[in-house]
Amino acid sequence: MDGSRNKGQEIGSGNGNGRRTLVAYYSRTGNVAKVADEVARELGADVERIIDRKDRRGIRGWLRAGSDSTRRKPADIVEPSRDPAEYDLVIIGSSIWNKTITTPVRAYMHKFPGRFPRVAFFVNTGFNRYAGAFEELGGLAGKAPVATLVIHDRELKRGAHLAKIQEFVGQLAGPFPAQTDKTGEANPGIAASDEVNA
Repeated sequence: MDGSRNKGQEIGSGNGNGRRTLVAYYSRTGNVAKVADEVARELGADVERIIDRKDRRGIRGWLRAGSDSTRRKPADIVEPSRDPAEYDLVIIGSSIWNKTITTPVRAYMHKFPGRFPRVAFFVNTGFNRYAGAFEELGGLAGKAPVATLVIHDRELKRGAHLAKIQEFVGQLAGPFPAQTDKTGEANPGIAASDEVNA
């Protein structure tokens, strides 16, 4: 489990992009935390580190993570300290476990049904098997994202992820696109975009 930040610790004011912004993420190895910190720093966003009560370190933790994720089983997480409904934009970060989002992120989404404002998503992956992750996150949030970002492990190792983060942040700093809910119906309170910045 990533220990780089205390739960709820702030990077900035939460409104560096002119919107009150929250970055909520789960990181088992620290890779997602690195991306989350950089995104939050660029946007002056508040941060919610999702904490799993289950020990997922090492090979046994990795195997357990894959099994739980395959079964779409939400994890038992520490109660989040921030309410996403208090923000204009919530950015959700997850790694990919067995082709889908992590169980702690799934549990976080389940805790706030109908309480997400506009959303954006990013994932970190070692492979190219993330195609359904954004659709799944959108389904759990009840709306499509205004922007998405994919960071591969190899990009993190080379520092090649920074340009992609800048592009992602640029999309979030400008006006949001036309909005629809998950059914495709126009809804002024919900953002839409299914582009994957891979």
